[in-house]
Amino acid sequence: MKVLKNTFLLFVIALTLIKCKSVPKLQKEAPTSLKEAYSQKWNAGYKDGVSGTDLYIRLHDKSIILDSVYFKEHVVKLKRVSTDSLLFVGRLKINTKITSNLKQTSFSTFQINDRECIISYKKEANMSLQYYKISNIIMRQPINYPSSPRKI
Repeated sequence: MKVLKNTFLLFVIALTLIKCKSVPKLQKEAPTSLKEAYSQKWNAGYKDGVSGTDLYIRLHDKSIILDSVYFKEHVVKLKRVSTDSLLFVGRLKINTKITSNLKQTSFSTFQINDRECIISYKKEANMSLQYYKISNIIMRQPINYPSSPRKI
């Protein structure tokens, strides 16, 4: 009976340690290559058109690789802008049937407000995914397109 109790206790401790290891942690210091972050709402100029928000993140250099962003309850992949290799954009489409499933992502443990986002990124030297909260995101004037916005 004592062996069974000790085995169960050891199993619970091991499970707790595994669970703690899988919870992502925010980096306290910003990656040095982050320069600015701003968002801009956009609207398609036709009836029942899509609308959304673009989140732009500009880097100083290419020492990190941006992966995804959690912003306004959406998780999207960040894509490099083809005309500017230091600028990344995440496009959040509001009026679409496709929604991100936050419960299945590692971002679900973070609390943020409307002017904050969490980015996931990799450093060149260490390819493990790291997380950082960007605060005070600048909100730019909305854009009203005559049709759907162009592809990035």
